[in-house]
Amino acid sequence: STFAFTITLPVAPDQATSATHPPALPPGLQVLVVDDNPMARSLLATMAESLHWQVDLAASGADALALIQQRAASGQVPFQAIFVDWQMPGMDGWETITQMPQSSHNAEAPVVVMVTSNGREMLAQRSTDDQARLDGFLVKPVTASMLFDAVVDALAARGHSGAPATVDAALQP
Repeated sequence: STFAFTITLPVAPDQATSATHPPALPPGLQVLVVDDNPMARSLLATMAESLHWQVDLAASGADALALIQQRAASGQVPFQAIFVDWQMPGMDGWETITQMPQSSHNAEAPVVVMVTSNGREMLAQRSTDDQARLDGFLVKPVTASMLFDAVVDALAARGHSGAPATVDAALQP
């Protein structure tokens, strides 16, 4: 048997209960997803697009570096967030982020998040310098909420203002 129903509910009122708010994300956040696995790359892209982010895809570290350079050369808005898989053939995630144009974790630098099926204990085996290159670390399976939280947390750690985040009414509870 299959049962179905439709119900119309109002949008929940704002629940601003604290004086601090997460930083507002720019509309159409420019995101790069780097993963050698086509299925994982597609799933991450779909989740990022569900957050109304503009997503570019790269199947390897070399492709990612080429896309970053291409954007810089053409004067396009640089990527604001980069989600990179740890384990890829050839150039892995660590080598990829090491070769990215270095700008410290300032307001203009992209948020760099490592996505992996390895546990957090594997991160502890990396050097302090390697870990400092990351703004976040996500263990697969990843959800859209985890992507959003990783970017918001990274921006908050950088000291972005506590302006309220603007949330599309379709995304409100």
